[in-house]
Amino acid sequence: MFAGLESGQIKVIDLRTGGVQKTLMGHEGGVMSIMPSSNFLFTAGNDGKIKVWDVRKGNCVDQVLGHKAKYNEAALTLCRLSYLNMIASGTL
Repeated sequence: MFAGLESGQIKVIDLRTGGVQKTLMGHEGGVMSIMPSSNFLFTAGNDGKIKVWDVRKGNCVDQVLGHKAKYNEAALTLCRLSYLNMIASGTL
């Protein structure tokens, strides 16, 4: 399970123990949306950034900048689909 915080952190929580496994840091404002997908996690924050995380390694592997809106669910969904299509086609 994942929890996005106002501090910009994302907590990776173990459902069996309830403990925090990892803390992902990278947003400069609150995390407004989280969209998991296999080994990746897509997040959108108040900083106008969409970030792609490798959950196993715990690091940010890509980001999309320049969104005018603080939070845009459609942009997050399109970013996720595009990223997964590039992985599937071998272009990433």
